[in-house]
Amino acid sequence: MSFCLRLALFVLMVTASWPLRLQAGMKTFDGTHNIDRIKVSVVYFLPKDRDPLPDWQDRVSYFCRRIEQFHNREFDGQSVLKTEMKPEPFQSARTTRQLRDGDANFIFFRTLEEVDATLSFATGPKDAFPILLVLSDINWRPLDDFYRVKPSGDGWQFEGQFINGRHFPGAESGGARATYLSGPGKGWGLVSADGWRVPYSGTDCVVYHEGVGHPIGLPHPEPGDGDVMSFAE
Repeated sequence: MSFCLRLALFVLMVTASWPLRLQAGMKTFDGTHNIDRIKVSVVYFLPKDRDPLPDWQDRVSYFCRRIEQFHNREFDGQSVLKTEMKPEPFQSARTTRQLRDGDANFIFFRTLEEVDATLSFATGPKDAFPILLVLSDINWRPLDDFYRVKPSGDGWQFEGQFINGRHFPGAESGGARATYLSGPGKGWGLVSADGWRVPYSGTDCVVYHEGVGHPIGLPHPEPGDGDVMSFAE
């Protein structure tokens, strides 16, 4: 069963006993907010002590196109997703060390709270469900983006998903996170450097998983079934 069909069936079950006026349209996973239209604001995030990638716009715009294409194909017009790439990198007021001064949840909230507050994100009238998606230039802990190795006492240690001879995102040092904020009616997503800076198997899925799936409230399926909200291999 496709991702879209599973979501549509859930929404149908949740809303079956609601008044007719509430049944129209797609909803977030808890049935609270309309997702007939979704707007994803995509931000390239840099610590204070980093310089932007020379081709960051090409890399970020690639993922913007990919998640739009995937969402609109899967939902077939029931929900339409548009992305808006911020034209300039977001330079944090904090250094890499300051952003990493805690666990993976700490860097997620420190990063998203700073970007959200600076942009005054989704504070005005909404014509679509708003998602703030941050593509970070760093990981939660030092990790080589390409080889998926981290420093260790013996030099370097591989850390990542290596399945059937192929690398996938998902290193523990990455720190990708997302949350659905039901009260204010918006979503937050953070994709760490290991999930997007070097496109390879599964990076598209990570960006959609963290940038759209969880921000509209979708959980991981139990048991895992290999779709975009699971391992997406």
